[in-house]
Amino acid sequence: MEVVKIILQISGFLGISSLFTLYITERIKNKIKNSFDIKLEEVKMINSKEISQFQSELNHLKSKESFKFTKLHEKRFEVMVETYKYLTDALFKLRIYVAPLKGVPTDKTAEEINYTQFTDYSNAHNKFYEYYSFNKIYFNDEIEELLEKYFTSSLDIFNQYVENEFVNREGALFNSKVYMSAATAYKKIPELIEPIQLEIKNKFRELLGE
Repeated sequence: MEVVKIILQISGFLGISSLFTLYITERIKNKIKNSFDIKLEEVKMINSKEISQFQSELNHLKSKESFKFTKLHEKRFEVMVETYKYLTDALFKLRIYVAPLKGVPTDKTAEEINYTQFTDYSNAHNKFYEYYSFNKIYFNDEIEELLEKYFTSSLDIFNQYVENEFVNREGALFNSKVYMSAATAYKKIPELIEPIQLEIKNKFRELLGE
């Protein structure tokens, strides 16, 4: 009987001990779970805050870049408009200057008219080139190349025409070759300049989104 009591006591003790262990284990598990859940919520809140902050910064950068792009596009638009005005004005004055037939007002001599046209074109060309040089940064390589080609071609035509004037001013003998070269200089405008002008106009339209 004593042995049975001892066995029962041991069994009871072991049962209580097992229950106690199970209870402790569950409490620890719950505590760990609660702690984990709390930590998880904290991490979620921190992440949510960081994501919101990042999104806000990203939106700010987008807005800033959009503003910069808009201002840049506006400036490029302005530069292209002014460039085309300068080009058209200079080309118009070049046509007048190298024209083979010129009307001469009664109050001015042919030399005076020619000098006025020479000065008008020179000033228009120089203003155009100065504006282009100051704003070259707004042109892409293709347009820059076209404009450089325009300046080179227009100066070639100008020099071809003006050579005859210098010969006449120096009082040299009549040079038929120089005279004919000057007399036909105007033909190079539709041949060389107008195609360049058309290309520039089309490139401007492309960049401006037409």
